[in-house]
Amino acid sequence: MITVARAEPADPPPVPASARVCSSDRPPTEHELRDWVLAGLREITLTGSVVLDRAEPDGYLRVLRLLRDCAAWRVVVRWHGAIAGDLHVAPLRHLSPPLDAGGRPMWAWVPEGLDLRHGPDFALVHDARAAPARNHRITDLPLLAALRLAREPAPIAELRALGDHVLPILDHLSLLATAGDLALSLPARRATSR
Repeated sequence: MITVARAEPADPPPVPASARVCSSDRPPTEHELRDWVLAGLREITLTGSVVLDRAEPDGYLRVLRLLRDCAAWRVVVRWHGAIAGDLHVAPLRHLSPPLDAGGRPMWAWVPEGLDLRHGPDFALVHDARAAPARNHRITDLPLLAALRLAREPAPIAELRALGDHVLPILDHLSLLATAGDLALSLPARRATSR
């Protein structure tokens, strides 16, 4: 005889207030963030000081993923940090900026400055990070596949395997952040409901 033990469902997580504190080492997943937003979340505060450093690919891209996903839901992220090395911040202007020791933003923030809407065989990218705002309609299947693949940090070799033109075009449009041998798509995928 085989006995199957059924686990009792866990208590539902408490309904968050409109603000939440979390660690950059363990940011919420995309699904957790969605649930928090639907429960009223408007702001996240990251604990500690975060250094944006491309020499630390996992941490760098983890923070950018959180900032990008929060931008999709229009959730403000308050965080203190620093920028290491020669990091070019212009492509990040659509993301909540780190605050310096004096509490001032470290880059000019353009809320809703870069977003992405997927259609069945195309993507629309609205880019207002710099004036004038530009709109791009992407219909190239390898480019679409690359944007989908890089929703989570993806090996650059896998993006390169999609076609020789993929990385140069996405780099020219500043739609990817790269660190080490990984890449992450920067456009915030416009959330469908708030």
